[in-house]
Amino acid sequence: MLPTIVPELRQVAALDSDGSRYADVTTPTLLISGGRSPAYLRDILRTLAAIMPQAKAISIPECDDNGPDLSGPSKVAAAIRA
Repeated sequence: MLPTIVPELRQVAALDSDGSRYADVTTPTLLISGGRSPAYLRDILRTLAAIMPQAKAISIPECDDNGPDLSGPSKVAAAIRA
């Protein structure tokens, strides 16, 4: 795993963005975070929701960032259906 860290970090830096490139996304978009997810993930989704004209950010308090597959798939499904 260690040999991949430097190339991965280079890729992350190359993709760094203030999010403005998403301003042209006009499709209704639901951005879901977990209340137990790291704060930076919740912050990013709120920022994107402010940038994307048809986006809405919600947080599911009892989930973490693995909500769709581990910590709350039924809660995520319910949020999508709502």
